[in-house]
Amino acid sequence: MILAGLVGARWITGNYDWTYFAVAGDQFTDPRKTPIRVHVAEGPGYDGQFFLRLAFEPFTARRTAWGIEIDGPAWRQQRIIYPLIVHITALGQPRWVPFTLVAVNLVGVTVLVLACSVLAGRVGLAPAWGILPAFFPGPTMRLARDLAEPLNACLLTLAIFACTSASFGWAALALAAAALTRETTMISVAAVALAHQFDNPLPELRRADFSPIGEQCTRKRINFSIAHPPSAFWPSARS
Repeated sequence: MILAGLVGARWITGNYDWTYFAVAGDQFTDPRKTPIRVHVAEGPGYDGQFFLRLAFEPFTARRTAWGIEIDGPAWRQQRIIYPLIVHITALGQPRWVPFTLVAVNLVGVTVLVLACSVLAGRVGLAPAWGILPAFFPGPTMRLARDLAEPLNACLLTLAIFACTSASFGWAALALAAAALTRETTMISVAAVALAHQFDNPLPELRRADFSPIGEQCTRKRINFSIAHPPSAFWPSARS
């Protein structure tokens, strides 16, 4: 409810225009050529305008199209998951893209909070602690600018949630999607891999794997002890 209120306040501030969230600048966006009316301010604008452009056409080799120039196509398309989800959710309709950009991020932050609440319960904390990520400046401020961080944080948290549930296939899928939402997530991928490795440093040496061998060794030791009394091993037992 709080996040919805913040989104509503920004929507009203932008004169009820969902494209206001993209923070488009006239250096890269020409409102005369965009397929829908886009709120454009003077200057370079912000990264949300590039997600808006990719949400119109996710897989594109054109630097300039739909009235928006992408400053670094190869770099921007590394973060393809967010605009791709928006494009699919909006059914490829340009007029629905601006609202969908905001809606996807809002759902992402909501799922982030729910996942953190469950994780908090698993470590013995009150589930209410899970609401804290919603107040971090990162997801909240990016939500107001059509950026990929809210969805990225959601996917990364879902990956951790899957790891704690031993659903490593889903964890790998969520981590891959998070990395394609924002490339810096690869640092987190390495951290999760190391954490899992240290938690299970040598999976092949786990006790359960050697229980049959241990049982056989114990039986042999008992049989050997019967055949050879303890005095054969401990001199103090000979007296």
